[in-house]
Amino acid sequence: MRIVLLVVSLVVLLAVGFWVQKPPAVESNPSVQAKDSASFPEVQVVKPLRRDIAAILRVPATVSPYHQTTLYAKVSGYLKSIRVDKGDRVRQGEVLAVIEAPEINQQYEQALSDYTIKKVTYERLAQVWKEAPDVIAKQDVDVAQAAADASRHLLEQRQTWLDYTQVRAPYGGIVTARFVDPGAMIQAATSSATQAVPLFTIMDVSRLRLYVNVPQEDATFVKKGTPATILIRESGMKALEATVTRSTQALDPGTRT
Repeated sequence: MRIVLLVVSLVVLLAVGFWVQKPPAVESNPSVQAKDSASFPEVQVVKPLRRDIAAILRVPATVSPYHQTTLYAKVSGYLKSIRVDKGDRVRQGEVLAVIEAPEINQQYEQALSDYTIKKVTYERLAQVWKEAPDVIAKQDVDVAQAAADASRHLLEQRQTWLDYTQVRAPYGGIVTARFVDPGAMIQAATSSATQAVPLFTIMDVSRLRLYVNVPQEDATFVKKGTPATILIRESGMKALEATVTRSTQALDPGTRT
């Protein structure tokens, strides 16, 4: 825009300067004036407008799955069975492996038995107190109810641990790695101190993420919602349309991107 305005200003100044320096005699001669006017080129003056300039930035990108998870066991035991292998597609919640943990099964059975007894005891006392309040005290009924509730909470906890013996897919995707075989001793990955071995790696490739390192001088022009065209060499350079969804808003001092 500055170049356009500068060119227009120069044309006007040159025309005015020529008009001032012309001799008076030439002004009174119409034929000379017409001849001089014909020697000047015709110009067209337009009003400058404000427009956006499209800039194309070409940078390499890294294609990654939308989700990628390495699965570990939450309980210790022997790997009883594996139901999937590398390359298999799995659904969310599908059982991938089963861990045999006799201690957890035993604890669950004990909690179930204890809850059943305390629940029946509370129901009987509540029924007796309802029919004959003078036979037992209300406090005995409340104590029995509290014991039954505590036993129920313990049973729910044991049920949760029992569910952990089945390793399930957190989302639908593809099994890209399998690290163990049936019969292996599995350690629970409950802390960093344990030497837990991963079981599987799952990737969700129904959608993809592309990570781009934008040069520092161009970072201000790439914002959320900026359109992008993806060219993947392995797919024959077929153009895929995408949109910038987020930015780290931080500078990598190593790469200046």
